[in-house]
This record gives sequence, C-alpha cells and structure tokens, in this order.
Amino acid sequence: MKTVNRSEIVGFAGRDAEKRSDKAPVRFSVATGNDGRPNGGKNPLVFHTITVWEGQPEALKVRKGDYVRVVGRLHYTKWIEKDGLERTGVEVVAESVTVLPQGNRLQPKPRTKPGSTK
Repeated sequence: MKTVNRSEIVGFAGRDAEKRSDKAPVRFSVATGNDGRPNGGKNPLVFHTITVWEGQPEALKVRKGDYVRVVGRLHYTKWIEKDGLERTGVEVVAESVTVLPQGNRLQPKPRTKPGSTK
C-alpha cells in the first residue's frame, strides 16, 4: 500500500519570512482557522510553522498578513528541555509556496447600511 505525507495550508502569514544565514532555511508562520468571532469562536486561530529549504525564491517575499498557499509534508521533532521535559514540535516542510493575489494585509470588509443599494 502507498502512504502519503502531504499537507496544504492556505491562510495569512503570521510573520515575515526570515533566513538567518546562507545555509539556513527560510522560516515563517501561517495562521488558519479563525471564524472571525471574538475569542476564536468554534474554530480557533492556529499558527503553523513553515520551513523552506531550497528552490523557493517566492518564500523570501512572504510578509506578515500576506495570503499564502503552502504545500509540503509534515515533519515532527522531539527534544528534551534543560528541566528534563520531553517536547514535540511539528512543522510543514514546504515544497511549494505561493503568495496569493487577494487578502494581502488583512483589510476589514466595508459595511453597508441595511437597505443600501451599494
């Protein structure tokens, strides 16, 4: 049987993409899930860590608030803190990053008055 480790995230960048050195990966986060209600409503906001290793120049263009699509695979890591506690982390290792044309910088939708023709 074939197995698949594939993830697609579409949401708003939570921070600017950064690359700390020439050999380091590009990293940023993507927020998904908030249904627009205070305190997250039924679908709370979740931040996903995105890691891009090579061949994605578009990833460096990601800015906080950009509407992005990320396709990649999930990668899990475990480590032990100084106090002896074991921690687990998950990130999406991106194969494709696309800044989508709409949604750049979160903008509230204009409200119209009831009965307005606009």
